[in-house]
Amino acid sequence: MQIGYLLVQTFTSQESFGEKDVRISLSGGQTLFTDENGFTPKIEIEAPDKALSESPGNVSPYTLVDLTIEKEGFFTIIIRNVQIFAEETTLQKIQMLPIPENGGSGTIEYNLPQQNL
Repeated sequence: MQIGYLLVQTFTSQESFGEKDVRISLSGGQTLFTDENGFTPKIEIEAPDKALSESPGNVSPYTLVDLTIEKEGFFTIIIRNVQIFAEETTLQKIQMLPIPENGGSGTIEYNLPQQNL
């Protein structure tokens, strides 16, 4: 196994404003919060050896991670199947969607398609 990296950026208004203090929970149990610019620290994640992407086979050359993104006043967002490759940084951008003033709540879920490598 090698190490790959995940960097999460949260924002509002078409990437104009980073959203701070957003809770990011990873499927492996790790939880982080975004900074004043909307970024998490770079997260180290174990990933299969990079050489696996160079030869056909049944072993996927990436690790799959699910993210849950939460902040009061915004819809909860779940992103499934974020792909983490060894020795690479995956930047996952997330637009935060405010809950309407007339109330409500809910969850928005995205299921990312896996690459056929």
